[in-house]
Amino acid sequence: MQALLHGPEFVLGAGISLLILMAVCTHGFRGARSTFAPLPIQDPGALVSVQYSGRPSDRAATLGRLIPLWRAKSALATDLAGYRYAYNVPRAWVSWNFFAVVGTPPAAGRLLQPDDRNAALLSYPAWRSLYRANPRIVGASIQVEGQPYTVVGVLPELFWALSPAVNVWTPLDLDAQPRPGLRSGAVARLRPGATAVQLGTELAALARAANVGRPRAVRLLSFSSQLPWPDVYLYLGGTLFAMISGLVLVAREHRHTAARGWRYWTFLTAKTVLAVAIPLLAWMEAGAFFRTFQPVLGAGAVIGRIAAALVFLGACSGALWWTFAEQRRRCPTCLRQLTMPVTLGSPASVFEPALTELICPNGHGALSLPENETDRPDRWVVLDSSWGELFKNESK
Repeated sequence: MQALLHGPEFVLGAGISLLILMAVCTHGFRGARSTFAPLPIQDPGALVSVQYSGRPSDRAATLGRLIPLWRAKSALATDLAGYRYAYNVPRAWVSWNFFAVVGTPPAAGRLLQPDDRNAALLSYPAWRSLYRANPRIVGASIQVEGQPYTVVGVLPELFWALSPAVNVWTPLDLDAQPRPGLRSGAVARLRPGATAVQLGTELAALARAANVGRPRAVRLLSFSSQLPWPDVYLYLGGTLFAMISGLVLVAREHRHTAARGWRYWTFLTAKTVLAVAIPLLAWMEAGAFFRTFQPVLGAGAVIGRIAAALVFLGACSGALWWTFAEQRRRCPTCLRQLTMPVTLGSPASVFEPALTELICPNGHGALSLPENETDRPDRWVVLDSSWGELFKNESK
């Protein structure tokens, strides 16, 4: 049993077993796999946000009259939709064609239609957490700010727009006066070959020709800031930072000796992969959990994601340091952990500095490790075959 615990098979077996257990508990790393799934938004680069200057109340009223006009007469936009929202409010009001403009299909049910009044679309996190993934939610009646609404559909898992806090999407009445604190705007999809500058000039000219309100500037900005940012870049950046931090710790302590065989480097590579993969997959699954249950957790989801990132950075850096530190105390021939540590020399001595000597339990050699941070490398001394019998008798 002791030989098994000290061998490389135990370390690799424990790491692979942990990965299998994580896969079973997360349904095959469902959260991590969703990170690499494409966003359910068609050609987001063609989407532009239409900004109309003026006071919020004036802007909302003017946009309410301009959006139908722009939809009907614009030659440079394939379609245009309006919206109203507040960043931390779990409800957004959108034109019935908003999701068609964005290019997002429903995950269940249907999207809004022109004659919808008390219809509602649920975000995937709201359906999963607030309504416990009820498969019969489509067609059911729910309460939204004290009013009954009929759920007509559920949006895809990775979709959000305007604000990640939005859980419920309801039809927008362009003629209604917005409540205080809401942001009003429009989103347009450019036709192939059209530019945002050209569309802005066209929309401004249409507004002046229609004599709707006082002439104001029309600004077009990228709509990407109001769409989800792929989490994969966050995970790649965090992993790179953690690996650099871990390797800095390794470089301060690990001293290479003579050339090693292929088994040594294969084992070290496998351990390094496991040391990075296990914390990374755990971080990705935690991120997916907090994203899904944000409607229930509220600010706790944000705190949880930050805490998960910090735990990952510490765990990944520490695991990389442990990987090399543990490898340093293994026999380069049989890869078993070295045993029988003996301290020699003195920390105060310049000619005989403190060393720790360890011996391979199979008699392949002895390793001398400097106790303090000096430039002296680790020293591996190969023992002759006569030592083999001694270690065999010792293990009996």
